[in-house]
Amino acid sequence: MTGNSIRDEFFAWLSEKVSPAQLSEYFVSCADVESFCIQENILDGKLFDITDLNTLNNFIRNIIVSKKFRLHYKRSLERVFINA
Repeated sequence: MTGNSIRDEFFAWLSEKVSPAQLSEYFVSCADVESFCIQENILDGKLFDITDLNTLNNFIRNIIVSKKFRLHYKRSLERVFINA
């Protein structure tokens, strides 16, 4: 499966769980995070190309410890944790 089809399937599933406005925000956020992480060498390729659990866990660990990521997404992270 290609990254695009996995992405399409994920957003099709997500569209059943959230409002259209939230879906749009999540779509833009995923693209932005992917771009940032590739630029900062946190991610080697497309976000939705990650299919291995260990690789995904390493990616998550890397963004959690990245000060630059936290500063760049400070408002977004606060909103996520406040709404959780």
